[in-house]
Amino acid sequence: DAAVATENVIQLCLALAVGGLWMIIRQPRFVPLALLGVVPLALAGWLQRRTRVSRRGIARASVVAAVGWVAYGLSAVLAQVAVTGVRDDLYPLYIAGAACVAWAIGLVAVFAPSGVGVREVVYVWFLSSFYPRAGLQGASVLQRLVTIAAELAVLIAIGLPWVRRRMERPAPEPAPGDPAPATEGEPGPPRPPRPAPR
Repeated sequence: DAAVATENVIQLCLALAVGGLWMIIRQPRFVPLALLGVVPLALAGWLQRRTRVSRRGIARASVVAAVGWVAYGLSAVLAQVAVTGVRDDLYPLYIAGAACVAWAIGLVAVFAPSGVGVREVVYVWFLSSFYPRAGLQGASVLQRLVTIAAELAVLIAIGLPWVRRRMERPAPEPAPGDPAPATEGEPGPPRPPRPAPR
């Protein structure tokens, strides 16, 4: 579906852009990644002609994605601190950026469902010169578990009201001429007689 593809492109570009902005503080070479944030807006006209997504929708989705990736980066910092503790040489911006870029690389690794394994390896690779490998591996797994828990919470929060509304919806009225459904303790409508065997 074109709309789903557009959403994936927006998420990919904004993950790389926000990650690049986080990481510029230590590595200016990531400036090109930060520029990817304008790609969805630059392609808005082209996308609008080929999908049902408007320019305003693309701009709104880009802003929401950017805010989401800032929050994702902050959660990665908290996960790393939870595993390795607060250190004098903590690099919070680089941690946040590495987490966002690792997620984006996991997205394009189509051979790994949800980027499982790829995201964690990239995260460890980016930060291996700053933290012990065991601490990075633990933080990457913790971040994965936090992401799964958040997705399940959103699914439950959205799904439960929908299920409740479906269960409370009254049964449809029978069409004229249809036999009334049998209630408990009452016989149903008589069945037509079977044809005699020849």
